[in-house]
Amino acid sequence: MQRFVQLRHYAIFLLIFIAPVGAFFLIVALIVNLNIPILDTIGPFFLSIVMLGWLAWMYSTGVLLHRKLLETGLHMKLSLFKGFLLTPCIYFLGLLMYAVFDKQSGSNQRTPPEELFLFAVGLGCFFCIYCILYSFYFIAKCLKSIQYKRIASFKEYAGLFFLFWVLPVGIWILQPKINKIFSEDEYELGSDIPAQQ
Repeated sequence: MQRFVQLRHYAIFLLIFIAPVGAFFLIVALIVNLNIPILDTIGPFFLSIVMLGWLAWMYSTGVLLHRKLLETGLHMKLSLFKGFLLTPCIYFLGLLMYAVFDKQSGSNQRTPPEELFLFAVGLGCFFCIYCILYSFYFIAKCLKSIQYKRIASFKEYAGLFFLFWVLPVGIWILQPKINKIFSEDEYELGSDIPAQQ
């Protein structure tokens, strides 16, 4: 977990986004050339690899930043962060399994219980969005609180929070800040605190 957080921004970007997407396009090219009809199953599989890699990066970052936060004498609820980050993983894998097995059964009829199921899936999606937004909040607040040696206010970590929304681009800005915190010989806590007015 420690090595995952200490990777450079370009390595994280390659590992989480470029490698799975590149492998997907390579396999799609092979499938199209060989006329194999499993493209519908392969796409969600590679999407899940990207999402799980991204969530693994967020998990390791959040847990290790929380450890650093405890060293400064501050505290945030780690169990809530872990639970909220685990929820989208379980939900997404469940949907992936449902999609694969539903595709194999070949049922196309819509019955009222299935419509209710789709409504529950929609509600689950909204809850997962909330869980992911909480994870963004947790990591951004931990990062700024470690830098400032006090619990940061929203206006102090809002920029980091919104960088998570544009994550492929945000990694190029967020990961160097995280690397700076975890390279203990170069970084002294509180060295970039803005002057109090």
